This record gives sequence, structure tokens and C-alpha cells, in this order.
Amino acid sequence: QAAAMHAVTPSGVAVLDVTCSAGFYVRSLAFDLGQALGCGAYLAGLRRTASGLLDEHLALSLDEAERAPATAIERLVPLRDMLREHPAVVLGDAGTIRARHGNLIRLQDVDDPTGIGPDPADRDRVVRLVTGAGDLVAVAEIPANARPWPLQPGVVLA
Repeated sequence: QAAAMHAVTPSGVAVLDVTCSAGFYVRSLAFDLGQALGCGAYLAGLRRTASGLLDEHLALSLDEAERAPATAIERLVPLRDMLREHPAVVLGDAGTIRARHGNLIRLQDVDDPTGIGPDPADRDRVVRLVTGAGDLVAVAEIPANARPWPLQPGVVLA
């Protein structure tokens, strides 16, 4: 985790830029900073400027999208291109059906399991479950230091 202070306003409001991993509680950071400074603190605002490989430079405001719908459509990111920072596990036909129903994914349901490395220490804990054509079906999380099979889809998208 990394944080950089941009400014402190005359009213004592600190403006921070925080780079963190998923699951980091920015509100807890504000509380902890207040405790460390002995003055108390809370989060007055939060703006996510990036998530994974996507950042706000790719975004359009709602006003811009309403003024230029064709531009908004061009800027849409297809579901199959989401979460590319995580490895893919390619499902067979039966695995695709199982994933779409939120069922456990067994090794025999997978055409290409290379998205899951053999060493739990080197393994990405989040994997994309995709069809042979590359369509994103679901996302699964592998518990730390656990066997990957069976995989439980956590978020089903298709």
C-alpha cells in the first residue's frame, strides 16, 4: 500500500492519493491516521481513479456520454476484455454450463487450467473463467494456500 499527501486545506482536511490492493479499507486508514495524530479523523470523500487495468482517463462523465452517445458506445469495454490482469482458466462446454449456474468447477470441466499455477505461493488468487472463445463467464477466488480444485465461481457474469 502507498499513500501520498497532496494538500492540507486551511480547515485541516488532508487530501491523500492512495494506491492499494483489493480489500484495503481506506476508511480504516483515515481512522488510523487520526489515532496516530491524536486528533481523530474520518473519510469525508472517496474517489476511485483506477481499478485493475482501467483508470479514469478511459472514462467519460455522464454529461459527456449524453452529449456524444456514439463516443460513449465506442468507449465501452466489452465484458470479455475485463479483468485481464487476472489469469484465465478456459472452460469446456460442460464447465461453461456449470459456471453459468454457479456450480463448482472441477478439473474435468476445464480445457486449459494453465491460469492456475502449481505453487500456491505463486498463484494469483483470482481467476477469470472463460469459454474457449474467450468470453468471460465468471470469476473465482482460490483460497490462500489451498488446493484450486474444485473452483467456486464467486461472481457469475454470463
